[in-house]
Amino acid sequence: MISTQEFIIPKDIVIAIPAYRAENELSQFLPHLLSYIPASQVVVLIDGDYDSSKTVCKSCGIQTIIHPENRGKGAALTTLFHSLANKFSWIITMDADGQHIPEDIPQFIDKIKQEDQNCAIVVGSRNRSGTSMPFARKCSNGLTSWFLSLVTGQVIADSQCGYRAYRSSVVQSFSCRYTRFEMESEILILTSSLGHRITNVPVSTIYNGGPSHISHLKDTLRWIRAVFLTTMYVRNSKGNK
Repeated sequence: MISTQEFIIPKDIVIAIPAYRAENELSQFLPHLLSYIPASQVVVLIDGDYDSSKTVCKSCGIQTIIHPENRGKGAALTTLFHSLANKFSWIITMDADGQHIPEDIPQFIDKIKQEDQNCAIVVGSRNRSGTSMPFARKCSNGLTSWFLSLVTGQVIADSQCGYRAYRSSVVQSFSCRYTRFEMESEILILTSSLGHRITNVPVSTIYNGGPSHISHLKDTLRWIRAVFLTTMYVRNSKGNK
């Protein structure tokens, strides 16, 4: 475990957190995060101003961006990228539900330092075996990770993990079409199609059994459609060059 004395986050890296109806989760997660990261390097996007999340962030001295109405995680990430890309070299995304812990941030920093300019995304990789992650999620994660690895030609160890580091110059070089959870797979395909490298870093596996905002059947079908159409778009774009 790291301590506040052992770790200082580089000034060109920001932590970006999309949050939807996460008042209770943020009230526990943010103080923990701020024991490692200065408030000036944390930004929360509140995706639907329906609870007291804004007040929780303000009490912690954290900047917020507000979507007055819920627009989806993909839209939240897009707004965060557009708002932060010109100010920071790397954007580390964390979910608001406490399943991503700040103790893993140094592993992302180390990986970023090790990689060259062609590395665009570092994806957190959870250990699916022997954990409290539900069996259905283990299966879906394994299948989607395998398929995205096939599509991108790169190893995507954990396609459903939102704990990631994005190189700002890359994520602002194209636009994502999808506004919900499938956007996180779309951006992997688009990034890979531009010739950038995607790499992985191990992170802690934490499943707290909290409420999920995913409708499994509907979102699975939406994911399949998005990945198929994005793959076709990339192939057609290359064929027209």
